[in-house]
Amino acid sequence: MELKNNNCTLTLNENEGSVCLENGKVIFNQHKMCADYKIIDTKETSNKISFTLIDNKKEEPFECKYQFTGENELTFTVDSEGKLENNLMYPPAIKHTNNHRIYLPFYEGISFMADDVIRISPRPMLKMTGGTNLSMGFMGFSNPDGSWLLCAFITSSDGAINLEWEDGLFKCDIFWEAEKGMFAYAREIRYIWGDKGGVTALCKAYKKIAEEKGYVVPLTQKAKKVENVKKLIGSCDVWLWNDDAMDLLYSDKAPYSIPTDEQKKKRLEIAKDMKKSGMDNVLWSIFNENIDTKLVDEVKKLGYLTTIYDVYTDVIPDHLFDMIPKTRQERCKARVPFWPEAVVREKDGTLRKAWELKGIDGNFYPQDRICDAAAIEIANGIIPKRGKDTGIEGTFMDVTGTSGMECYDENHPMTNRTSWYYKNKLLSVVTDANQICGTEIGCEDVAKSIHYNEGMLSPTPYRAHDSGRRMTHIYEGENIPEYFTQYMLNPKYRVPLWELIYHGCVASYWYWGDSSNCAPSLMDARDRFLALYGLAPIFSFKASDWERLKEKIIKSYNTTVAHAKNVGFETMESFDYLTDDCMVQKTTFSNGVTVTVNFDEKDREVFGKTFKAGEILIEE
Repeated sequence: MELKNNNCTLTLNENEGSVCLENGKVIFNQHKMCADYKIIDTKETSNKISFTLIDNKKEEPFECKYQFTGENELTFTVDSEGKLENNLMYPPAIKHTNNHRIYLPFYEGISFMADDVIRISPRPMLKMTGGTNLSMGFMGFSNPDGSWLLCAFITSSDGAINLEWEDGLFKCDIFWEAEKGMFAYAREIRYIWGDKGGVTALCKAYKKIAEEKGYVVPLTQKAKKVENVKKLIGSCDVWLWNDDAMDLLYSDKAPYSIPTDEQKKKRLEIAKDMKKSGMDNVLWSIFNENIDTKLVDEVKKLGYLTTIYDVYTDVIPDHLFDMIPKTRQERCKARVPFWPEAVVREKDGTLRKAWELKGIDGNFYPQDRICDAAAIEIANGIIPKRGKDTGIEGTFMDVTGTSGMECYDENHPMTNRTSWYYKNKLLSVVTDANQICGTEIGCEDVAKSIHYNEGMLSPTPYRAHDSGRRMTHIYEGENIPEYFTQYMLNPKYRVPLWELIYHGCVASYWYWGDSSNCAPSLMDARDRFLALYGLAPIFSFKASDWERLKEKIIKSYNTTVAHAKNVGFETMESFDYLTDDCMVQKTTFSNGVTVTVNFDEKDREVFGKTFKAGEILIEE
């Protein structure tokens, strides 16, 4: 069966359940559908093909429709009124050729040729949205001639993709998941294509969708509500830890202690040394709950912006409380009264588990997961008052921006869809208190509510092992994880998809356990990515390491911060590979600034111009 729209023809193979879209050449075609499915009752009208998809095992009907919704736009929808016991795997995966360059918004973004079998995630199944999954609801590819296809997941809350390689070529199956056991609502995909422009044009097409959803809120607009956003722009993010901080957090033997006067003095000396060394733009991030307001005031006198770590997802269960070291008990104290009433309940009534803590016996014990809907009340009782009492100007809210979830508690029920509503309400507690707001990794579903994220640049599979508990570890020589150079800092695989859509809306950083300084010998490599993307570094280290890291930190600051400040409010207008091996790349920002980076270890000549090995060229 065929459907025509101007110069495009969509052909449905009813036996295979696949479609092929052509306009003189193949735009895309699909693999065969799952053998468990069949298609019946196919109909064609003026601009759409509709049919019923049957799951032979369950005899469940799903009403499907392909419809041309624009000159270069095809929309697929599927709906059902019944239960969904098994994930629906439809429409079939796109068939790729070895000429396709794939784009996946996994964290900041990764890109690879379809025949390049790479490490993406230890979990082949990724949710369509969520910080540790896809940061934005799409995937796509481009051809060598610059033509491209965008596959945009309009309804991404209850969807997933499965990543695999079949016959040596990338394959990405699409799954629709149940909402509390039901199909519940129509699911939608938009296919949009173009003849030129490659990844830049692809991202511009998706940005229009993100704008329709209300996700794209410029930092200039956010600064009207929270003026300190202006100070945030271009600031390096500094986590300065007392030397005993990791022991206090993760050792089963360390006694509880409050920072000493000597430790506070050392921290202030380092802050002043940073200022003296020309580091004027600093986001001073505080972790310890024992806040010294005098120290906060002294840091603010340096012109630094202050923020404090907080978390509203984890609570120690009452029956485990005495098994947890006192340092962690103290950190969780404000949330403990809300257990178990505020905890997420699974469908079977059990409490959902969360981040594990090391007990006094050396074993790890899971905390329970606070429901986002219930966490709003907890945050309202803490964040505004703390800001007034301490003068701290921001809150970094860990975990909240990572993934949606369902809750079956009758007092605070949530679906995946509504959980994002509650997450935004929770994050807005920070901005309503006139504070800057950050979160871990984040994703587009919370982009409107945050000012910065930590971790968008650092995909978890490419970080060092247990980086969430090793925030001050320094990797040198043979101890540098192979994934750092193989993937994390490999221009062949990194692509600024997030920046092409959300630069100027959210400031992104590396993860604190994957900081700019975590492998000092690779700091220049990290700075090249930061310069290309128009971002500032994050430094995370213990006080005793300042002197040995100082020179490299100052160099990194000088390489990146002024530029990040200059383009921080701007959009990224384009991204280009200037060489076939991806070693020379270029970005352009809305104020006319261009950045060309040679990632190669040797000089490269591009368009008659020579770029020295490792060169960063910023032009206004």
